[in-house]
Amino acid sequence: MMTDIFAGLPEKISKINVEAGGQQTGILRQTGHFSFMYSDDTRPVSLTMPYKDEPYNHGALHPVFTQSLPEGYLRRYIHEKLIRYAHVDDLYLLALMGDKGIGHLGYKK
Repeated sequence: MMTDIFAGLPEKISKINVEAGGQQTGILRQTGHFSFMYSDDTRPVSLTMPYKDEPYNHGALHPVFTQSLPEGYLRRYIHEKLIRYAHVDDLYLLALMGDKGIGHLGYKK
């Protein structure tokens, strides 16, 4: 049954933990905008986002994270299948991706 597959995920996600190389790197939040804050300075998520003490704020999802999202038909298909169970947005899709994406970034609820 479809609801059993997604039992571990809430209806809406407003923050996720970001991992780089399997280690916790920071927290990505969505309030009115997207904000990424490093938890330590050991593993940067990208060369364009080096470690700093202040959060990286952006109106849309940061480009380094958008590359992990599905596109086109696949995105629409996932959205259509899950819309009855959850508010499917960029953070929700990243949480679904988990550590199964291409590259060194992983995401945990």
